Amino acid sequence: MLTKTKDNIMSTYNVKSDPITSIKEYKIDAFGKRVLNTSEVITIDGESGNTIKTYEANEPSLKDAQDYCGGWVEGLELNNGDYMLFDEEGLLKNLTLNLSATKICKENCAFAHQIVGNAIIIKADARREW
Repeated sequence: MLTKTKDNIMSTYNVKSDPITSIKEYKIDAFGKRVLNTSEVITIDGESGNTIKTYEANEPSLKDAQDYCGGWVEGLELNNGDYMLFDEEGLLKNLTLNLSATKICKENCAFAHQIVGNAIIIKADARREW
């Protein structure tokens, strides 16, 4: 993934740090130095290839969440205060089961819920609007 800011000074890309489970996001500053972006971590579900993007220091906008999840988003508050977002119509779209997100939900929710497609977790400390 490669993104650029409005002024094209900062670029972001993903680097696989573990071949199966995680991608760390780095930024390139104006001087070409690689800087780890610790506010976002992407985890890949080994079975389905779906991802969970975790926001630790900030939260996504509604548009960013919809773009990442692939449509209208539904949210669940987890027992630890974190908030999970996922595609509200994922089951209707026949998206594949995100085993990692489903496991997190089963361990941290009052009820079991199947999570399909990509998911977002907003850490409790990063929540503002959600």
